[in-house]
Amino acid sequence: MRETALLILGIFIMNITFAQQDNTSRETLITEKKTRNSGKTKADSSNYEKIIIKVNWDQVIRISESSATLQVIPNPAHERNSPLHNPLWNALRDLRADYVRYSPWGEYPGLKIAALKPPTEEKTSWDFSALDPMFTDFINAIGDRPYIMNYQAIPEWMLINPKPEKLTHEIGSLFRDPTGKEVAGYFARIVEWYSKGGFRDELGKWHHSGHNYRVGHWEVLNEPDHESIGLTKELYAKLYDAVVEEIRKVAPEMKFMGLSMANLPLAPEWTTYFLDHNNHKPGIPLDLVSYHMYATLSADKNDPGQYPYTVFEQADSHLETIRITDSIRRRLSPQTRVDINESGILFKNVPRGWGMMDGASIPDAFWNLSAAYYAYIYAGLADQGIAIIGKSTLWSDPKDWPEVSLLDWKTGKPNARYRVLKLIRENFRPGDKLIGTDVERIDGKYPVFARGFITPDGNQKILLVNKTNRTYHVSVSGTQNGRAEFVDQTTSFEPTSIIDLKHGSLLLRGFGVTVVTLSR
Repeated sequence: MRETALLILGIFIMNITFAQQDNTSRETLITEKKTRNSGKTKADSSNYEKIIIKVNWDQVIRISESSATLQVIPNPAHERNSPLHNPLWNALRDLRADYVRYSPWGEYPGLKIAALKPPTEEKTSWDFSALDPMFTDFINAIGDRPYIMNYQAIPEWMLINPKPEKLTHEIGSLFRDPTGKEVAGYFARIVEWYSKGGFRDELGKWHHSGHNYRVGHWEVLNEPDHESIGLTKELYAKLYDAVVEEIRKVAPEMKFMGLSMANLPLAPEWTTYFLDHNNHKPGIPLDLVSYHMYATLSADKNDPGQYPYTVFEQADSHLETIRITDSIRRRLSPQTRVDINESGILFKNVPRGWGMMDGASIPDAFWNLSAAYYAYIYAGLADQGIAIIGKSTLWSDPKDWPEVSLLDWKTGKPNARYRVLKLIRENFRPGDKLIGTDVERIDGKYPVFARGFITPDGNQKILLVNKTNRTYHVSVSGTQNGRAEFVDQTTSFEPTSIIDLKHGSLLLRGFGVTVVTLSR
């Protein structure tokens, strides 16, 4: 009870702090919301501290390889009898994102496992009746874009002990089939079901699906360093090989992704082992590796006023870890690409029941903070040449990690996290030139982040991210006119706003994300 009371108090304080920390009053924000679509604002820019940005358009840092995307975790809200069905799938369709990760997960076994019981001499338990409609809706929503399948759950009947106290390096210490082929065959049959019209089960019986979906990428497990059975890096590499071998028999064109790591501090160690081709069977492809990048907040311990600072400090630390890890990849397996396929801000040490609280318990400004966090790491990862940069998740069950949802739990309406993902995906893509950009410091810190881009068709753009909950008057040196499209606390759950950029200056409000397109 004491922990829950402290948590609720922390959320209350957080709400107040988010509302009061910005120099802009509540009344001014309301006024700006009413005028945001007119291209004008009543806020006087002279009231705000000025930050000068200089884009060195001749200084090309690298050519971007980065695609902005997300993951989808199917659950009852996505089902066809759900009132959220159309809003959720329409939101995914509208994003038009590449490399969306489809990851059945959570507390609904029938929505993530295709064979809940072990086969007997007379029958098997294969049943796709609950899985099929949602995967079909997913395929229809993404169209012909590349995607990633992450059917991560291993049926428990394949395990000797789902929670062993001590793991060895042998698959036989964990799975009832010491070769791992039973687990691998399970995943291969899922691939056959969706791409080859059906499969023969363990008894030789044909199961007809009628599906012939194009093959995408297959990610082997999820967070093997942390989730579920908690593998060692050696066990994981052996299981990866077994799964790849079996799936390639039925889908030789499949691409494969490994690692999917939760614990970033372990990433250099696991990456060094996994990307050493000597630790795999000959010919096993290592097409992609993936990592998860979450900042954490602790509502019952931290000072809410410090939240933005701790979030972006963690972002910088994670970006440095990815930089170190990626240097290992370039040395051991340079053809392997990198996917950050989960990211967001998590509440740490939150009692389980808190996820059932009303959505209003999370202040709107949190969604803007989380949106700004993604924009910031997108730019930082693009600077490093990371190929895929995803965030969690289209719609998150309020019982599990409600703070990473991109859509409102009750209505399916996009929040600021969704709006910023769409803003970035529509403006930045592989082939852009990343341009050297200088930002003025204030009191030795950089409250605003900026990065210039030149698109393949020659458009000059600037990504601006406000890392604080204050409003700044931003001036882009040497710039005259253009257009600014933004998401901030005045837009909230509404679509982005667009204003004309006059004399190269604009207001960047608390946790705001803006894309400036300069006039040609």
